[in-house]
Amino acid sequence: MHDAHVFVHACTQAHPSSKAGPGFTVSLTDESLVVVANINKKGHAYTTCGLRAGDVLVRIEEKQVANMNLHEVKTNLVAKSGTVLRIDLDRPAVAEAREGSFADWLACAHGVQETIYAGAYSANVILEFGPLVKSIKSGKPVQRGESAQLSLSMADSQVKRELFFVAGALQPLCKLLTDPKAAAQVDSGIKSLQNMLRVSMWDDLSIALSAMGKPLVQMIEKGGLAKKMIAMDLLLRIALYPPTHRVLMASGLLEALLALPKGIIPLALPKLTPKGWKAGKKVTGLEAKAAMLVGQLARMDDATRARINSPSNDGVDMLVRMMQQEHEVRVSAFTHTLHVRVCTHAHISR
Repeated sequence: MHDAHVFVHACTQAHPSSKAGPGFTVSLTDESLVVVANINKKGHAYTTCGLRAGDVLVRIEEKQVANMNLHEVKTNLVAKSGTVLRIDLDRPAVAEAREGSFADWLACAHGVQETIYAGAYSANVILEFGPLVKSIKSGKPVQRGESAQLSLSMADSQVKRELFFVAGALQPLCKLLTDPKAAAQVDSGIKSLQNMLRVSMWDDLSIALSAMGKPLVQMIEKGGLAKKMIAMDLLLRIALYPPTHRVLMASGLLEALLALPKGIIPLALPKLTPKGWKAGKKVTGLEAKAAMLVGQLARMDDATRARINSPSNDGVDMLVRMMQQEHEVRVSAFTHTLHVRVCTHAHISR
């Protein structure tokens, strides 16, 4: 009975991401007004919606704040990450307040000298992604994979994807993807990462993605076969995204695939010795994936194609030499056969 109770409790327990807040706390004034107290100055409520400490909450969705106690207000400000809450507020008048609409104030509020606004306004606040990111970062692989899967429905717009990234989702997703104990969660992690990469802020992402590119390349260089396979499968899925492509190229991926002495492709190819071609390393299937990855990278731009075709890439150079050698052998065999046939024909004619 005890085990059954624990199981039911685990199944009905709310996911941590269902308890996301708006990025600010509230407090009660002496006049019994509920006001914005501490506010995260990097959060959506502050940077995009324009909420400021001291603003009075009037309505949350269609519910009047005046009819709630403080606990009820806090409860209505909590929901799953990515939820959009419409909040009506009122900013108390001050002597420095200027005339104009809230939209006009918000348009210039991010300057060096912030302007002053007073009056009523509304904001569509997106609840924070911090709890969701935390659930991807900690716990067992199964729970982390479930959290990554949930992000697909929660970060379902450009703005939400950016907030998911800003909340720090990149690092835990990368760790999930490169964790050998989380092999069953790779698909969920990849989908979550790819969804996040659909944002438009490529430059910011390219810098942060170096945290992902380097570990994956290192897995190909130093990991065992199983880790190399995981890394290669992931690379095949993300190499065609412009931001990841740039980072992977800068992380030495081509060298890991093509350059001697440890490049995946040249290690598997026969080697030319003074006594002829010597068999390469036993083929495992990783080589075919490496060739597919090189093909994907080559599709991106001329600079990548130039690097792949450079003589410094021993794998490509060796493959071309093998093809040339095979061609020469075939031509030599054909010439020899033709010579034998001509001589035989001449002997019979005599």
